[in-house]
Amino acid sequence: MRFENNGILIWYGTSDAPAPDGSVLEGTEAKIIVGVQPPDASNVVEVRYRVNQSLTETVVAKYLRNDLLRQAQYFRAYLPALQAGARVEYTVICQCAGRQVPARTDEEQLPNSFQVVSAAGEEISTPTPEFVNTQQFQGGDRSQSEKVLTNTNT
Repeated sequence: MRFENNGILIWYGTSDAPAPDGSVLEGTEAKIIVGVQPPDASNVVEVRYRVNQSLTETVVAKYLRNDLLRQAQYFRAYLPALQAGARVEYTVICQCAGRQVPARTDEEQLPNSFQVVSAAGEEISTPTPEFVNTQQFQGGDRSQSEKVLTNTNT
């Protein structure tokens, strides 16, 4: 996926910035690497996701590295390990000095998804939860990222 808006370009789900697509094994954290151009010390990258169409949650990605040849920054976020049958929808957002990509009008869309499967590769049907665990989840290196519970299903 590639998004560009207001002079900021982000990409993920590529060879240099892998992201889950299709399926993820149960009990495995989903790692998302995000590339950003241009590099800027004030870039902030978030992954917004929801599990089984519940409330949307946010994980702040941690700075990973700079690539001087590509003039890019890379960030990493982890989504929590889930049980087989869970369906995860997500998107990535980058903000920098009042600008955002994708555009604010598109930020509620979750264009990416994956299914959590058992080690045997079987999908298990999971009902939509009626509540969300608000226990803090640490993304990135699990020490500087945070999960923020936001209700976007209004």
